[in-house]
Amino acid sequence: VVFKTITIKIDYKQSFLKPALSALVMSGAVWGAYMLLSKITGNTVSTIISVFVGVVVYAAALFLFKTFKKEDVLEFPKGEKIAKLLERVGLLR
Repeated sequence: VVFKTITIKIDYKQSFLKPALSALVMSGAVWGAYMLLSKITGNTVSTIISVFVGVVVYAAALFLFKTFKKEDVLEFPKGEKIAKLLERVGLLR
């Protein structure tokens, strides 16, 4: 009933598939980073660094899969500068 009343078109690829693929890439990077670091450092340090790696990889994957539109990036703090940089390197459509 709600979908018949509201005329919003959901792009499932953009809204669900690309973020899910980004999460899959991130999880592999986090797992790899943790396994490598746990042999070198302790559990706490490995976990903290792996979480940081996950944040960076997830953000990079979202841009590499072109999940964001320019209008989305413009809403970020310093969005205009970020959008110009991403357009220059070809990561923003």
